[in-house]
Amino acid sequence: MRATALLLLLAGLIVSRQEPEAEPPETEQPTAQEPAPETSPADPFREPPLELVLELDGERHELVLGRPFDLQIGETLHQGRVSGRGSRAFDASGVRLRYPSDFVYEYDDELEGLDVFNFEGPETLIMIQVYDEELDLVDVIDATLEAVLEELEPFEVETVERELELGQRQFASTQLRIAIEEEGLAFTQDYFAFRCSLGTGVMCIHLGYDEEGKLSRESSRAERLLKSSFDFDAAQ
Repeated sequence: MRATALLLLLAGLIVSRQEPEAEPPETEQPTAQEPAPETSPADPFREPPLELVLELDGERHELVLGRPFDLQIGETLHQGRVSGRGSRAFDASGVRLRYPSDFVYEYDDELEGLDVFNFEGPETLIMIQVYDEELDLVDVIDATLEAVLEELEPFEVETVERELELGQRQFASTQLRIAIEEEGLAFTQDYFAFRCSLGTGVMCIHLGYDEEGKLSRESSRAERLLKSSFDFDAAQ
């Protein structure tokens, strides 16, 4: 089954988590990024700010994310600031969710009849597969788990069946709990399937944990967004 081959790619990701990167504020309100003082040598390797171009009435105005600007329109001088939101909205293949804006988004349609969407942070991975046909939900999850568990054989894996609530929906999820002590890694992966307007959806949610066994800040933020925003167009 296509799911088996595809999820082997996911299993390969679980042992390659990188050290957490600096995260933006957790608020969902627009937040300003204060510019570093021009003469400050505190962090010479700080990531450069994002530069933007505003086109207004045929004129181009160069702006920097998080920094205030003055803009002359006619005889009026306007002052403003362009800020980034902490999450992005995804809406494709009948599936909707919000995910952290600093996550990497990837789309794959190499396999005919299958759309794959990845949302990845240093410790977190959300994978959605949408098949253009109706598959048996139990069979597709069984095939997926068989492939992943085979890849995870060198590690101790605890399997837990549980109810998972995302958005306003309940899902029968299989959660894998994995700890790789020599690497200092601990994470969970939830797998569930759902019937959607385009066929069959399969979702994996990979969340990372810190050394104290608590959900990492990054994964916690992603989980909160999923729980408040995940939805899909139901099959007719």
